[in-house]
Amino acid sequence: MKKKSLPTDDDRMKAQINALQVRLNVATEKRRQLRRALIEEDLSHVVVSRLTDMIKDPTRTKASELEGMQKEIFDQLVRVAEQCTSKEIFSYYRLAGSSVFSYNENMQVVTLETFYNKVYRESFKICMDKEAQQVLHHSLPQFIPVDELVEQFLPHDLETFLRLVHDAAQAFVVRRELWKDLKRTFEIQDLNVSFTHGVVEVTVAPERLLLVTLTFSDYQSSFPTDILVHPLFRVTDEGREAFRELQRDLMMGDIQGVLTALQR
Repeated sequence: MKKKSLPTDDDRMKAQINALQVRLNVATEKRRQLRRALIEEDLSHVVVSRLTDMIKDPTRTKASELEGMQKEIFDQLVRVAEQCTSKEIFSYYRLAGSSVFSYNENMQVVTLETFYNKVYRESFKICMDKEAQQVLHHSLPQFIPVDELVEQFLPHDLETFLRLVHDAAQAFVVRRELWKDLKRTFEIQDLNVSFTHGVVEVTVAPERLLLVTLTFSDYQSSFPTDILVHPLFRVTDEGREAFRELQRDLMMGDIQGVLTALQR
């Protein structure tokens, strides 16, 4: 039987990018439709509420007064529309994963968003000198070698610097939340891992007859660098191939889903 090679990081990344692109397109369209509906609802509410408040008795309201009311309502509609647009723009910035805003004439703030299981987690901030393109302060996890990356990429390659620190921050959040999920799901009493790397051992299957060892040694990746599936019983050649297939599934990234399915 020809031995199948494990998927590479590029294979996993391409598969995830394709899946994320589809989800992003669907989510973007739904967001636009929802925003449009909310804006229309807000504007309708403004018109009705302001007319109700301002015109107590339409039969006794003069034309000049109606004209003034019309202008006031129009101005308020413009303000509401601007507020809705600002909120929508901010949501798109967040959906993009990162944003840059000027704090003052000398400083700009980069915000890096992180997520896990379709839920936003914490945002990390990087305060930078605008002119020198150097990092002044940041809230990134301490193990990320920010100083080394600054020396290597700034000021000439800000885009690469931000991409690398964002990847590291996102990977940190995914590893941390994954470890929490594994500890809770599989009742792991002692989960001794660091934020930069770690080895997690999980015993799964209905009879607890599989030992899965996950090794994380790359601080910039949320994927394990090595996975070993140890059957705690004698297996046939077909069984070994099944375990290798399980190992390949785990390497593709859905660790929580694959391991949970084994318990059913």
